[in-house]
Amino acid sequence: MFGLNNLNNDNKIAIIAIIVTALTIIVSTWLGVKTINHSLIEAKQQITLEQTGELPLQVAEFCSAASNVATVSVIGQAKLSNEEKAEFDSSEKRLYELFPKIKNSIYAYGSNDAIKIYTKFETIIKFDPNETSVEAFYILPLLLAQVKMDVTGEKVNPLTFLDSFMPQFSEHRDKAKDYINKTIDELKLDNDLRINYSRITE
Repeated sequence: MFGLNNLNNDNKIAIIAIIVTALTIIVSTWLGVKTINHSLIEAKQQITLEQTGELPLQVAEFCSAASNVATVSVIGQAKLSNEEKAEFDSSEKRLYELFPKIKNSIYAYGSNDAIKIYTKFETIIKFDPNETSVEAFYILPLLLAQVKMDVTGEKVNPLTFLDSFMPQFSEHRDKAKDYINKTIDELKLDNDLRINYSRITE
């Protein structure tokens, strides 16, 4: 029967060397693949961050522009001063510029929750403010809170954004809160964005 005892020292050393070499190759290959995969993940994350870094600011600007346009649709352009008319025209133009940018960024690089919120927003928004449900304006602060959380990891009360960028809707805080919480349940979003009664004065 063949065994190690039948081998001389040189043969034993040669076999051990082959085994060590094989193990070294296997370990090196495994580490190499692991490093490549890690590098690909990091590269993908970097690309996503570069593409979405401006998204919270764009959504914030969109909120402000949408709020301005909606307000004018209520009071009527005929009652605007020349300065207010110029501001309205600027807001309306910016609204049309930002809409495709935000849409493309969210669908290409946004989180699953951001896509769900935006998809719901798109089903109720119309570019004629007179035909747009007020709920479209309630969902925008939630979208902004979501993309900010996606990009920075920071969780902000959506009503904070309503007050900051859409002050024309501040009187709607209770209705906005109820609609936002309802949307979070409907779309099964992160409960950290839910507005509790204890937070409504924030």
